[in-house]
Amino acid sequence: MVGFIIMFVAFAIGAIVIGVFSFLEVKNLVSSEMIEVNFKLVTKRIALYSAGFAADFTCMLVAGMLLGGFPADFLHWLKLILGGLLFGFSIITAIELFIIHYYGKNFTGNWKKIYLYSFIGLFVVAALSLFLWLDGYAPYLKYPLVNGINFSKGFVDPSWAKPNLAWYAICIVSGAVLVYFISDHLMYKEYGKHGICESTFYVAFPAGVIGARIWYCVGEGVPLSQWIEIWNGGLTVVGGALTGIIVGVAWFMWRNPKYSIFVAVDCIVPTILIAQAIGRWGNFFNCEVHGLEVSLDYFKWMPEIIQLNSAYSYVHGMASSGMIWLPLFLIEGIINVFGYFVIAHLFGKRLYKVLEPGDLGISYIIWYGMTRVILEPFRDIAFNMSVDDNGAGGYWSWIWSLSYVLIGSIAIIVNHVIRYVLKKRKGTYIVQKGDATLGIVESACFAVIGITLVIVGANLMASAPALAEGATRTIGFGDKFNVGIMLLILGAAVFVYVIPALIRLIESKRKVVHE
Repeated sequence: MVGFIIMFVAFAIGAIVIGVFSFLEVKNLVSSEMIEVNFKLVTKRIALYSAGFAADFTCMLVAGMLLGGFPADFLHWLKLILGGLLFGFSIITAIELFIIHYYGKNFTGNWKKIYLYSFIGLFVVAALSLFLWLDGYAPYLKYPLVNGINFSKGFVDPSWAKPNLAWYAICIVSGAVLVYFISDHLMYKEYGKHGICESTFYVAFPAGVIGARIWYCVGEGVPLSQWIEIWNGGLTVVGGALTGIIVGVAWFMWRNPKYSIFVAVDCIVPTILIAQAIGRWGNFFNCEVHGLEVSLDYFKWMPEIIQLNSAYSYVHGMASSGMIWLPLFLIEGIINVFGYFVIAHLFGKRLYKVLEPGDLGISYIIWYGMTRVILEPFRDIAFNMSVDDNGAGGYWSWIWSLSYVLIGSIAIIVNHVIRYVLKKRKGTYIVQKGDATLGIVESACFAVIGITLVIVGANLMASAPALAEGATRTIGFGDKFNVGIMLLILGAAVFVYVIPALIRLIESKRKVVHE
């Protein structure tokens, strides 16, 4: 046993040393003032460090398996070793390539693109191989998994104690730090300078946490004397995101007046989706904010470790045999990551001709609001806000999510209208080729879809059965009133897009057309 402990510690230290040394050397290499870069030499060094780290990391995992005395079969040994090698090599290489992409001013041309695409691909491989080696341990771990450290009890899980240092907090902070580096790099690409949004991060992040707490306390009716007791849990992402954005925007405008706030919003705000996706893993470790019981047969595609931990709820205990609690944390996380790439890369790079500065940042509000509109009714009612003793209510977050969609849509329209007016005054408004056809199609589609949704929604609300005296409605799609109000608000959100479409149509009558 002592020998296995020594092996585990030795390999762990070795992995840390190799990782830190490789990061520092790569950073020094790309930060130098060399005129020409020997890309083949750099690639060989990266491969060498990554191979060493992968071997050392895998040996550490094997030592951990032996230390735990786990009677692993061949399949789980294979998952552990193969996953460890793939993860160790891909994660260390991805980080090194990110450093090159982040700091490498002299790294240009085809090699820079190769490094960038390799970083993205290796990051995906690292995420998949992470679960591969974790599945090697999965059958031999105790569930629910540890969710933090209690300073008097040691490692604890959600079944009996609240940790003083929770994995939930680590997930949130890790997501925020990653998003800072992504945002900082995007600002660097715009202005050629790092650190522009650093002070904004230091202000907006804690402001978001405070806002999340206040939003929760207001929605749940928490006594004012208990608002500061954040260690007892109680945060809402909806309020935290809105507060963080408002405070961050105000701070950035004050501290960085020479930089465009709209460029900053487009660079920074959509990346919040990535932070939220990582933060949701805190719900996984806490066994909370899940849905109702569902058959495991529908989720066999998930890694084994997620399947086993999702069978436990800190509120309800173990799920029935063959069932798990619907893993909303994973579903929402996937939607959020997908949403970031849709907004930042699909919209930002393919629809740039019809977008105005600030549209991408506002699109985050719409995307996240719509995500919560869809997922909120699937939550176990124990995790819905403002639910009464009879299990009714729970509208607080859902209605605010719907409001996000409407407010975001209106904000985009206001942004377009104001910029249109300013351009007309300055005489800089340009009619694009095809604006007439586009204006007709857009205005007709938005008008028809918006009016249809409003009419259907209003009819559903009017035809919904009356509630018994003293009863309140419960969030969900099974009630006509709920579906009606959702369609009504979505219809209004869609209809407002008729305004910029009509502007484009009216202006298309001008003779000056920009090819």
